[in-house]
Amino acid sequence: MDLRGKRVFTGSMQLLNGWEIRPFAVKTAEGGFEPCLSARKHAPGSPGRVFALEHTCLNKEEAFEFALAKGRALCGA
Repeated sequence: MDLRGKRVFTGSMQLLNGWEIRPFAVKTAEGGFEPCLSARKHAPGSPGRVFALEHTCLNKEEAFEFALAKGRALCGA
């Protein structure tokens, strides 16, 4: 995912079942927010992964909640 030149808003990291889950939202040209999710195992040196969730929300708080719901499903919380 290339985020150069894009406005990105980051939510609070949560620790769920040994996974660090961090939601973020990318502002679109139309004014909406695309929810994304960063996840990695809570251990030194663990690689992270970014998930683009291909959904558009009206505000960044809604995008964070959408991303966190997907994160909870991914880590089984």
